[in-house]
Amino acid sequence: MPPLGNREAVANLMQEGLCKTLSSDAATSACFGYLHDEHDDVQYRIYSDSGNGQESKKSVSVSTALKSDFRPPFYRTLRYGLALKLAIAQLRFHPSPWMPKAWSLDEISLSYGNSSAGIVDFETPHVTASIDNQAKTSDGRSPRDETFWSLGIVLLELCFGKRLETHDLWNSPFARNPLDPFQRLAIAQEWARDVELEADADYAEAVQWCLQRAPIDASRNEWRKEFVQSVIQPLERCCQSMAPRKAATSPGLCALSL
Repeated sequence: MPPLGNREAVANLMQEGLCKTLSSDAATSACFGYLHDEHDDVQYRIYSDSGNGQESKKSVSVSTALKSDFRPPFYRTLRYGLALKLAIAQLRFHPSPWMPKAWSLDEISLSYGNSSAGIVDFETPHVTASIDNQAKTSDGRSPRDETFWSLGIVLLELCFGKRLETHDLWNSPFARNPLDPFQRLAIAQEWARDVELEADADYAEAVQWCLQRAPIDASRNEWRKEFVQSVIQPLERCCQSMAPRKAATSPGLCALSL
């Protein structure tokens, strides 16, 4: 896109603040402003999606979609497909401000389609993240990375189709606070023992890596190769094994029908 002329004076969103501008009450169908790509010397103008009505903007959280009375049902194959998409997002965007500091099904949403029936689009999840600078500890280092083990918990919840808070271990004396990250991790590690029985060994491998073998600090890229081998590829194999197969015609049945 060519540089903006003087006749179309709009704000530089990098200076004004992209999120602040888009969330303001002044959001209209007019141009919000532009983003400048200095590498290619290109400017991108940002407009509101005025072509879609309010109905198309409705969404539902994945935690709501897991409820037993939710319709249409969030079937296992759809849940496992979502698990793979989240793992790929972890690989592509972590660590960056576009990623949540910790995964939660409450902050992953599914949009309703544009049809009159309002069918939920299970294939295109949206993640809510706060775009800010990553926090630092007092000595200047990054804090313990929570995204990996919180991803492991999300994979568990998608595996079984229910939240970690519903696990029976929360009734035990040592686990009373579902908000305590260490208690959540301890119960998740115990729950992970059952993944292979619910799904398969590949899904179990992905969960175990996130909960037990993930790096504390992901600022270096050494983790990516192991993440692909131990999380993404196993989830891909699991999803492929569960993909619906076309019914093959049985020669025996054909003979009987003659």
